[in-house]
Amino acid sequence: MHDEVNQLLEVICELKLQQYKHERECNKNVGQTCSLAEESFKIKLEQERNQWTEAESRWISLSEKLRAEVEANSCELDAERNCSKELKDALQIAIKDRARILEQYADLEEKHVKLLERHRTIHDGIDDKNATSEAGDQFQIKTRQPIKLSSSLTKLTNLELTEEKKMLMNTSNFYKLCQVENSKESSSTLSTTDLWAVYFWMGGSENFTGGRIDGILSYMSA
Repeated sequence: MHDEVNQLLEVICELKLQQYKHERECNKNVGQTCSLAEESFKIKLEQERNQWTEAESRWISLSEKLRAEVEANSCELDAERNCSKELKDALQIAIKDRARILEQYADLEEKHVKLLERHRTIHDGIDDKNATSEAGDQFQIKTRQPIKLSSSLTKLTNLELTEEKKMLMNTSNFYKLCQVENSKESSSTLSTTDLWAVYFWMGGSENFTGGRIDGILSYMSA
């Protein structure tokens, strides 16, 4: 009985010793496993830290690049805005200058037209005056003929004297017509030369009667 108890105690001691060894080996393996896991975690953490650092660096460089581009675009936009404003101001100034030039041109053109009209009026007046002067000279030359003829009319018969008186009367009427023409100068529609042409076209003193003179006078006064 006592031997069996001793054997059992020895078996128990061996089992406890084996259990202790097994636990010790397990603890050793667990420690090794924990240390390996911790090392792998540290390595993984370091790798992730490096990745995050690289990503952060990339994001920082990208943000700096974007900031530089935004600033450059902003400066370019400001420059374009200023250039557009300057162009708008220059265009408005050019439009105002163009309008002023057109107004000055219109004014000068109007003055030029008035000057041409004045020049034309002066030339017409000079031409009319010259025509009147020439017509007066022709009239003086041609009025001498009836005066010379009057000296020879005394030798004619009474009938011839009557015809001569008619001619002198028509000549007197023609002289009145010339006076009206001379008084109107440039505004007259018929010059003295034209009147002489009408006089001879009508056949001289025979057809150039007082009624025809009155008609021409009324035509000139109209």
